[in-house]
This record gives sequence, C-alpha cells and structure tokens, in this order.
Amino acid sequence: MLLRIIVLCFFASPALAHLMPAQRATLNFIDDSAFAVIALPLSAFHNLDDDSDGAVSMAEFNRHRNALTQTIRAGVGLASESQDHQLQDIVLAPEVSHHGDEVEQLTVLGRFALPTPTPRLLTLRVALPAWEQSKQALTVTARRRSDGWRTIAKLTSEMPVATLDLGAP
Repeated sequence: MLLRIIVLCFFASPALAHLMPAQRATLNFIDDSAFAVIALPLSAFHNLDDDSDGAVSMAEFNRHRNALTQTIRAGVGLASESQDHQLQDIVLAPEVSHHGDEVEQLTVLGRFALPTPTPRLLTLRVALPAWEQSKQALTVTARRRSDGWRTIAKLTSEMPVATLDLGAP
C-alpha cells in the first residue's frame, strides 16, 4: 500500500494547494514507523535557480530532484541512543504558485523505520545547508494516536535538534 502511494505521488502533478502550511511538520508514530510530512521553503536549499531569475521553475526543480533528495536524506534524521534512523521512501511534492510554474514550497513525505519496541527518547534533526543563512524555524507536531501522546517542538538554524520523549503523557 505504501509503495502504491509513493508511486502515485511521484507521478502526480505538482500540488496547486499547500499540503501543509509553510515551515510546519508532522511526525506520526504508528507501530514501528514514524511518518514525516515536512513543508520547507525553497530558500532552505542552495543552487536551484539555474537561470538566476529569482524563481525556481518546475524544470529547474526537476533537474535538481535527485540532489534535493540526497540533501534531505543527509539533513533530516531521527536518532535513538544507539542508532540513527534515516528518512526512507522520500517523496518530494513541489507546490507551485497559482500564477505560473514557479515552485513556492517543497513538501517532503517520508518514513523512519524504528526498532521494536520503539525507544522512549528520540532526537529529531532537521539541518539543511541554506537554512542556516535564512534564520528560519520549523514547528514540528509529533503524535502517537494509539495512546494520545503529542508534543510540539520548534527547530531553528541555531537549534536544529529536538528530543522527543515518547514516554511522556
């Protein structure tokens, strides 16, 4: 089922409405996985505007898709005391403006595979190269519906990590 969703998202046209508000993220813990949805401004990334016109077109975005995926894989992580968990099954959903084919925002979808039982303490990291220069913040809502656990963390370029205590009520 997850593979079907990923394939559909990969071949789908760019989103015309925002999937998530800018600079917000959710992390949903279900069984042995944490599913991430992260809305990032394009200013969090370097060298996307090939023609230096001040906008990133879909063509430019698509030329850099693989590099963006690698940057996200390197910059977004979840770690327990004994293990780093890499974001897997990454889907990039560019969101274009209503006035043309300018990409305004990037929504990243992915999954972290976690050991069973899930560790009580996990550290979320979002550290992207250009994010440091833009002094932006990311508000992350993490939740586990099975028991109602929920927390909100704010990540910044100065503090790109947050500890999530999954044992807290």
